[in-house]
Amino acid sequence: MRDAVGLKCTFESGMLPTEYAVETTTAEGRRVSLFTSDQYLAKERNLLMVHVIDRNQNTFLVRLPDSPLEVSSRFINVNAENIVEL
Repeated sequence: MRDAVGLKCTFESGMLPTEYAVETTTAEGRRVSLFTSDQYLAKERNLLMVHVIDRNQNTFLVRLPDSPLEVSSRFINVNAENIVEL
């Protein structure tokens, strides 16, 4: 399963014109942040575009567009309530 979906997030401008600092929460309640291009954001809806790798009842395993600062993997588990179908 490799569907593109939106992940609820917050973001603010980065140092470059098309760069944004993005923050979201894992299923374990841990906050993760990353820098990414504006092409991966639906800014008007506060969504980060991610790819679904796997899913169980209440959790999605997603692939982030860029590496987060807090963990060494681009794959994180997020709660289903934070996923928005596009």
